[in-house]
Amino acid sequence: MIIGGKLKVLMVTEWHPLTIGGVQRHVYELSVKLIERGFEVTILTKSNNKKLNTNQDTPPIIEIESITPFQSILTPPNLSRLKEIITKYSPDIIHAHHAFTPTPLLTLHIADKIGIPKILTNHSIAGNSTTSILTLMSRKGLMFLKYFISKADRIISVSKCAATFIENLLDNDIESIIIPNGVNIERFHPSKNETNEPTVLFVGRLVHRKGAHILVKAFSNVVKEIPEAKLIIVGEGYMKPLLQIRAKQLKLEENIQFLGRISEEELLKTYQKSRIVVIPSLYRESFGIVALEAMATGKPIIATKVGGLPEIIRDEENGFLIPPGNHRILAEKIILLLSDEKLARRMGLIGRKIAVEKYSWNVIAERIINVYLEVIEEK
Repeated sequence: MIIGGKLKVLMVTEWHPLTIGGVQRHVYELSVKLIERGFEVTILTKSNNKKLNTNQDTPPIIEIESITPFQSILTPPNLSRLKEIITKYSPDIIHAHHAFTPTPLLTLHIADKIGIPKILTNHSIAGNSTTSILTLMSRKGLMFLKYFISKADRIISVSKCAATFIENLLDNDIESIIIPNGVNIERFHPSKNETNEPTVLFVGRLVHRKGAHILVKAFSNVVKEIPEAKLIIVGEGYMKPLLQIRAKQLKLEENIQFLGRISEEELLKTYQKSRIVVIPSLYRESFGIVALEAMATGKPIIATKVGGLPEIIRDEENGFLIPPGNHRILAEKIILLLSDEKLARRMGLIGRKIAVEKYSWNVIAERIINVYLEVIEEK
């Protein structure tokens, strides 16, 4: 119940907030911002022994075991324990994150039974358009989840394309509110000493859909024009060995550096010492938190026209939008920004301004709080 004017919020996510991922980052940052505003926030998540070692102060976290000893995204939590936690904590509102994993969906079901106001944020899409084969197949395959998703009193989506995907899944029975991801503009900020090094940065999981292999191929063309150009790749994934082999085949070992997984402090420094950030995703990019972090640190972005990226990057203003999978056009834009320092700096300044005015967590949290209050008042 509401005590002294403070709201009790139960955040629910399948993934531990101290693991790597866009949903985890969103849940953590939003929770911190709500606590700063005087809210009482607890995060409910599946038990996970792979959480990062970090010195960050974290909101209170309740971990719940799966119904089986085997940890998996698709393994439901212990249902009786889940109901016990929700009843005991007695939140004023539940905010579930990710529309297609069992812990948030079962939480919505239980909250509906016991009359707790509930919000669901959808962080996902399938294909690059409503008519793509991947989108149509996903809609059919996920239709059985409609019962659980429809229990939400409000659905928030992080982008227009994510809203369209969830609305189509629900046959437009519920309209999705669009509230994007946020970025910590105090943590991610431009460096006082601008770099002059021709350095390109990729941050993300090294999986096919993120398109790092397209970037490596493009970089062979870049180096022909700018031999001293460097590419820094941050992240882990099953494609890392393949990317390293490809870099060797293209004789790019001296130009490409694989940093793997790095700390938050190192990530900021890596953004700051880079000239450009590239997001070469091929599909299923519902938003792109990397784009916000790049903008907040004052870096221009070259990104593909997929998912929610065109909603963040304004072509020829704070970066360039290019067709997915086209390594030649990608190389041309990289060469342009590495060769024209003034253009890169101007785009970076525009990006920083957009990040502060539109995507700061102060702005995003305020919009989410207004949704909380609307739902509670209705109930």
